[in-house]
Amino acid sequence: PDASCACFGERRPITGRTLLRNAWLVLLALISAATIGAQPLWGGVALLAAALWPWTLALAAVAVTFLLVQEGGSGSADAPSDHGAAAPAAIGADGEPEDYIRTRTPAVPVQLGDGTTVTLRELSAREPVLLLAVSEGCGSCTPVIESIDRYRELLPEVSVRFLLRSDPEGSTLTSAQEPQTLHDASKYVSATFADAWMTPSAILLGADGLLAGGPASGVPQVAEFVDDIYESLHGERPPAS
Repeated sequence: PDASCACFGERRPITGRTLLRNAWLVLLALISAATIGAQPLWGGVALLAAALWPWTLALAAVAVTFLLVQEGGSGSADAPSDHGAAAPAAIGADGEPEDYIRTRTPAVPVQLGDGTTVTLRELSAREPVLLLAVSEGCGSCTPVIESIDRYRELLPEVSVRFLLRSDPEGSTLTSAQEPQTLHDASKYVSATFADAWMTPSAILLGADGLLAGGPASGVPQVAEFVDDIYESLHGERPPAS
């Protein structure tokens, strides 16, 4: 995810403008520290401004221009929509919940079970989609594969689909019935999430074009992730199976 900064009381993504602002403030601080001792005790700043008035005007113009443009887009940032499944909280290394920073759903192509091609962004445009990355040759995937019907019962608001690494003809899990299986034979999806992608894994695509949660990797992590989605939709943990 993109880095963010809350140095001025409100969390925002770090951009080139942020870096320029911080560098400018550091430069001013260094200049002040280097010159304040050389000025008279009384009126040092005023005397310096009078003696170097061309530089004073130039710096004032730069400062005013910077103030005018630095926050020009502060009120126009789009807040994440509530459309689709709510994002479960991410869990940090210390076990405490962290804010899940939502990013754009990648527009990578996958094959449906019937052989047609669609992008993940197109697929999730009408409803949230929960992808379960599994393989029938992966022993630890078996509990997730066997749980898909229960997950669909728990989450009728979400399209729960298998994501397979083979083409439609190469898997016994292929289904051309909705919700169809998805096939990532070209490994576009696994490359996109390469830092945290293995089987079994789960990731939630929001219907607003943003990732809504995950990836969660491992059998207990996937089960917990599904429970978190249920809780975010219904306000309580799912009933015990």
